[in-house]
Amino acid sequence: MHSESGTHPHGGGESDRGGGGVIAGAPASVGELWVDTLERLCGRTAHELKGALNGVAVNLEVVRSRCERPNTSASAVGPYASSASDQLGIVIETTEALLALARSARTPIEVARVTRHVHALLAPAARSQGKRFELSGPLDGLGATSAGTSAARLSVAASAMAATDAWSHVICRVTGDDMPGVLRFESRDAEPAPCCIDGAIVDAAARSGIRIQVDGSTISITFPQ
Repeated sequence: MHSESGTHPHGGGESDRGGGGVIAGAPASVGELWVDTLERLCGRTAHELKGALNGVAVNLEVVRSRCERPNTSASAVGPYASSASDQLGIVIETTEALLALARSARTPIEVARVTRHVHALLAPAARSQGKRFELSGPLDGLGATSAGTSAARLSVAASAMAATDAWSHVICRVTGDDMPGVLRFESRDAEPAPCCIDGAIVDAAARSGIRIQVDGSTISITFPQ
């Protein structure tokens, strides 16, 4: 996210009330921070949805116009129909992820599920910018967290946006030697740029028992079980 004063490049924690350069007017509660983060996430996604829907419309129009010609072969329309299908698949997956994150969720919430939804929203935006955001290996080992729904969603989404903003190739994974409940976003760039997360988010997550740390080329999120 933005490298303004008040961000914590190493996941440190200043109070979100007064003192020390936290972004002026930043909401203090987890719920307000999550709504703000979801709004920014939707803003990024809206552009990709519009592009995919435009692609569907253009490809289907090509299919329609060619099918109106006599003796049109399947090979003449197949690639356009396939492209429209792929783009529609992106629209469906993105819409389902948005709806899932916007709905109230039962607790305890599954961190892996939240991570997959966030990935579905940010991966297309990363590709359109020439970047890569990938899930590596199973995430099910994360299990459920005792932290609140908004806190879990906020921690994953804010960290993923910070990682994909700063780095061109991001891997999201749970390593085998990690303690249960640790999610990592790792840069595979040769020289990772500095990555910052808003201190108000780090502090709000900490009050919910979630620890966010930024260390060079890695963002680590430790969730309470």
